[in-house]
Amino acid sequence: RSISHLFIRGDKTISKTERLIRDWNPWINWTNRYVLYWTLELLWPLLLDSDEDRLGHRLTLYKYVQHPKERFLSSLKSKEKRDKVIKYTDVPFKVGCKRAMFSDDWYPTIAMDHVHVITDPIEKFTKGGIKHQGSQEEIPLGIFFFFFSYSRNINNIHCIHIHTYKFMLYLKDGIILATGFHSNLFLSSVDIFGKNGVNLKEMWRGDDPRAYYGIVTHGFPNLFIVYGPNTNIGHHSVIFMAECQVDYIINCIEKLIMEGPHIKSMDVKLKVQDQFNEHLHAQLRQSVWNTGCSSWYKNEAGNIVNNCLGVLRHIGGKQEL
Repeated sequence: RSISHLFIRGDKTISKTERLIRDWNPWINWTNRYVLYWTLELLWPLLLDSDEDRLGHRLTLYKYVQHPKERFLSSLKSKEKRDKVIKYTDVPFKVGCKRAMFSDDWYPTIAMDHVHVITDPIEKFTKGGIKHQGSQEEIPLGIFFFFFSYSRNINNIHCIHIHTYKFMLYLKDGIILATGFHSNLFLSSVDIFGKNGVNLKEMWRGDDPRAYYGIVTHGFPNLFIVYGPNTNIGHHSVIFMAECQVDYIINCIEKLIMEGPHIKSMDVKLKVQDQFNEHLHAQLRQSVWNTGCSSWYKNEAGNIVNNCLGVLRHIGGKQEL
């Protein structure tokens, strides 16, 4: 994958005293989670492309993206290191267009003398090392290759970042091919047949799925999906999204049970599903994800089929079956 924007993670060590206080006063944890939830919930307008000129948008991006980078660059005494960091961390697209990175170590890692960024494609593996295009030398075996570095204890590790079409992490005794996965092919590993023998993969045309809140799809009664089409979010917790979907599914099952044996299945109305998707994709066309970069959020046709937009409490699922 190509480089993306960086948000400072802000990890810190929690002292024993703080742990004891939190154990003794559970309401502190609850308050922190409540504040964190609503802080993240209020960030979703930043994903709107039309919102980028607003003062609040600019201040937020400066605080979490631009200022940390500027502060780190100003701490470097070597112009060569500053130029190196700028060269390999400048991103040519808007913040949020691709999935952002969260790390406290990325800039310091790039600035290290023993870290080299090689953007040429790998040409071949040899017995003595790895040869990349544009170089007459081989990279000797025994060097660690990373795409991201999350470790804090990296001063004694000789590492190198290789940015190619298929990323490779090379460890001393093995090679990991980190080639990604098909994020748009929902339920592609199984054959699911609905009414009149319709195959779900064929109805979704491979990578162009349509569902209602990403949970149910017309023509497939009693099929409930968790983390389905357009249920990934860019500003909040996917775990909470999944919990909302599970609540929705439980409510549907309870309704079937309460209605008794004369109702054996539940299916979303096609009109309701179509209206939902028309509104959803109209919103997504105005989002930062649709501003020109390529990402795993989109299918081959350029439609955003992974993400949704809005307040999480409103997009976790409603019953209109």
